[in-house]
Amino acid sequence: MKENAMHSGKPAVSAVLLALLCLTLFSLAGCASSQSPQGPVPASSALPQQEAGDASSVFVEVKSSDSSFNSDLASLVASTLQSDHGINPADSRKEADITIDITVNDVYLAASSGRRISGSQALGTTAVGTMLGLGVGSIAGGRSGALIGAGAGALLGLSASAADAKSENTWAMKSTVTMQKKSGAPVTKEHAVTASGRGMDRSSALHALEDKLAQDISAAYGK
Repeated sequence: MKENAMHSGKPAVSAVLLALLCLTLFSLAGCASSQSPQGPVPASSALPQQEAGDASSVFVEVKSSDSSFNSDLASLVASTLQSDHGINPADSRKEADITIDITVNDVYLAASSGRRISGSQALGTTAVGTMLGLGVGSIAGGRSGALIGAGAGALLGLSASAADAKSENTWAMKSTVTMQKKSGAPVTKEHAVTASGRGMDRSSALHALEDKLAQDISAAYGK
């Protein structure tokens, strides 16, 4: 009886080992295909100081070739200037005392401390780990091996997802900013802003990048 018990336990142990090995290879493959930084982290710089004087209105226009870019950037910049300096949004360029033109040239992942993973990817990793452990465990140890293999696979899948979720991502946005006061010469500057966060994806980064750009433009008109 003892000998039979020992033999019946061997397939289950083998199932666990095989499941862990296969899922580890799966995780490594996922890391190899993960998103990599697309460019360097740009150096921070301030926009040149502008004299607002008695200006009471501003018109902001944003241009971008990226259709997914937030179309509310112009409103955000205008509202920030209104809040910080009392400069109200104008309905048209002709009516404005100040015009600001922003061309968004690029938005990209500049740096990452690890693989970026979303909630759906974490769920997928766990599900695949479970199925992989189930399949390998079933082959190696029948029903008992399948159950143990599935549990081991799910656990390793969750662990891999939890580790990936702690990645620190830095996103960058490069733009050309032109500021002009009525009857004055335009001032054009290439400007870059960055935003960082754990597990930060492009959608979340856009909001932070837009906010940073609006603050930088407001700072150019003084406190």
